Amino acid sequence: MENSKVKILVVDDTPVNVKVIEMFLVPRGYEVVTAEDGQIAIEKFISEKPDIILMDVMMPNVDGYDATISIRGIAGAAWVPIIFLSAKASAEDQIKGIEIGGDDYLTKPVNLELLESKLKAMIRIVDMQKELASTHASLQQYYDKAEDELELAKNLMLKMTENSSDYSDESIHVYNDPVDEISGDIIVTYRTKENNLYVLLADATGHGLAAAISQVPLSQIFYRMAERGYTIPVIVQEMNRTLKSLLPSNRFVTATLAFINPNNRFMEIWNGSNPKPLFCNREGKVLKVFEESNFAFGIVDNKLLDSQTEVYVWPEDGELMLFTDGIVDLKNAEDELFGLDGIKNAVSLLQDLERDNQIGFDVVISRAREFARKGERGDDISLLSIMCN
Repeated sequence: MENSKVKILVVDDTPVNVKVIEMFLVPRGYEVVTAEDGQIAIEKFISEKPDIILMDVMMPNVDGYDATISIRGIAGAAWVPIIFLSAKASAEDQIKGIEIGGDDYLTKPVNLELLESKLKAMIRIVDMQKELASTHASLQQYYDKAEDELELAKNLMLKMTENSSDYSDESIHVYNDPVDEISGDIIVTYRTKENNLYVLLADATGHGLAAAISQVPLSQIFYRMAERGYTIPVIVQEMNRTLKSLLPSNRFVTATLAFINPNNRFMEIWNGSNPKPLFCNREGKVLKVFEESNFAFGIVDNKLLDSQTEVYVWPEDGELMLFTDGIVDLKNAEDELFGLDGIKNAVSLLQDLERDNQIGFDVVISRAREFARKGERGDDISLLSIMCN
């Protein structure tokens, strides 16, 4: 800010004092407006909008202290430097001036060279404040735009998955707790007319919108191919081929796909680097732990990817649970991992519960929350449970 652009309000009831300061400042390029008491100073502050105020203390009507308090109230969050110029030279007077809202305090007779140095210092601060305000406005504009784009992305993600995910199905229980506003995990299901169930649980590298975008092709492939009755190995190959061609080398998607035939009591599971799915009975006994030996999507070509499923015929009614590593990697206050054992231990509690409608899904979520209540959480958490009757 150049001196010619700086407007200074000089407040003093002694005309000689005002004239001396005015004659000193005007030749140096400052614009000067004056007020002979505190009340007029308040009015001039509103009408003239000065950049800096030089405020006398002892004045008729309204003194400098009260005028300063009023001006600070009018200015609100905007900062206008106020320098007291007063014959009251005691430490108590100076402390009071600073405490009620002054930014500096000079005693009379004023050293004009020192005054100009103070003014230049205040001008530098004002310039920085204006620059910060401009930066804040730009950041706010950027933030608002990012929020709008994020909301659009969230709505698009919901639209792309809602038709393929019928969570009103009483046999399906879903839990998804993202780190960011948009989850990097995706859960989609499709029930056929024959009552068979297709399931996809996938976890993309990273969090938030960047991870969610990686999931868009998967949801579309899943729904299209499940609706047409393709087998899990064929769906796996198409998903991997698509993501291998689309994703950069440092991005991949871990995934678990399942086909469940309740009429013949069998399921097929393909697990690409997600934690091992498990099947437990109604008493919480783990009857089957599936493998996780396959690559995640997007890492290798189809010729190196094993797309064969693991088939399991369940001997009694139970619950299939699929999960991403967000729940397995939960840590407590002692930096211990929840792990797959934490899930198994939670499920085992079913045998001690009296409620007949209690399921492993509820117990695992409850135990995981309690485990990590004072610990660290660094990833999206997803858990999918399917009742197999």
